[in-house]
Parts: sequence; C-alpha cells; structure tokens
Amino acid sequence: MSINTRTSFSLKTTVSSEAAIQLRPDWGYSERNNTIKRFERTQGGQLNAYSLVSSWQTYSLPITFISSEYSSDITSWWKTDTLVNLNVGDGEIECRISNNREPFSRNVQGRFFDFSGVLNLTTVE
Repeated sequence: MSINTRTSFSLKTTVSSEAAIQLRPDWGYSERNNTIKRFERTQGGQLNAYSLVSSWQTYSLPITFISSEYSSDITSWWKTDTLVNLNVGDGEIECRISNNREPFSRNVQGRFFDFSGVLNLTTVE
C-alpha cells in the first residue's frame, strides 16, 4: 500500500476496541519494501541470486506534537510487543512497532504535554 501526502493515519491495537489514535506525521515519512535475497557464486564463476518468498514493508513516521496520553499508549504497546493496526486511508495493515528505542522520548520545547519522535512499524505476515 503506497502512502501519499493526503493520506490519513490512525493506529490501534489488534485486540482492543478502544478508539484509534490519529497520527499526523511530519514530512519525511517513508515506506520501504523488503525482501530477502541470497547471492551465491559457483565454482565456474557464475553468480546466482535467490529471492526468498518472504517480504515485508517498513514504515517510518516522524511525528511532532503527539499528546502525552497517546505517547504513553504507543510506548506501552512497544514495550509489550503488541500487534497494532495501521489504518492508512481506507486500508488496514497489521504491524509491529519496531523502534530500537522508546518512540516518543523527547518533549516538544515549550509544550510540557507534547512529545516528538519517530514511529517505526514493520508489517506482520
């Protein structure tokens, strides 16, 4: 699913009936398709490439001005490795939060209850 500048985003857990968190990413978000490839060279010097069946997508959403309540919810899902649904436009994608560090750890200067950071998501197949 391709992301464009007019797309609306929301995030919620796969098991909860709570309302989805509306996300407003900054410019610079990205979508990347990933596949596993393996290259082998034969004794005769021929290069063979193998593409395994597995493929996945990663999304990087830089976000500024997310409330402390939503930041806390997303951080909790990240810590417990909870599956989430990313709603992009009319579609829904099952993902896992794949940040190496806490997603929203920086306070926005001059705004005590707002945070900023980058939310990284990886699709689950």
